[in-house]
Amino acid sequence: HDALLIWNEWLNPASGAVRELHYGRIILDAGTEMVRFSNDGHETGLICLNGRAQVKACGSTFTLGLYDSLYVPRDSEIEVTPEPSCDLAEISAPVDRSYPLQFIPYAQVKADPGLHFKTGATSFERTVNVLIGKNVQAGRILAGVTFSQPGNWTSWPPYEHAEMLEEAYVYI
Repeated sequence: HDALLIWNEWLNPASGAVRELHYGRIILDAGTEMVRFSNDGHETGLICLNGRAQVKACGSTFTLGLYDSLYVPRDSEIEVTPEPSCDLAEISAPVDRSYPLQFIPYAQVKADPGLHFKTGATSFERTVNVLIGKNVQAGRILAGVTFSQPGNWTSWPPYEHAEMLEEAYVYI
């Protein structure tokens, strides 16, 4: 069977009600070749949603496992290789200045009560994990994953903070 390669941008200013935010997925099945791209004037966050990937950027190489993240500064060449397969969320936005390359292990997020915490009452209790936030020097992007308790709802219907920032919610 042929290896699966999905590299799609699902949300951008041309396709949705956003001015700056871009969201896509890099899904590489076992046996798929690596993908290489430039993020041009966009800062980029990569979050491993499934599998493992080797990511090269700015002369460094990182292995991303489940919920590990990588912040990549603007004007960078990025190379993603599946190990053996991966599903990465790709979040980006244009920025004027460059911030440092930063690897964010999920274990580090889970150890920080300011980045990993429970919130909500019984029927909507959830665990929030801020993967790219106050722990990362960045211009525009903020990203995380939230887990709800079985049978509970989380952020449904989706609410928004339009006065403060642009948002995209992805439900998996």
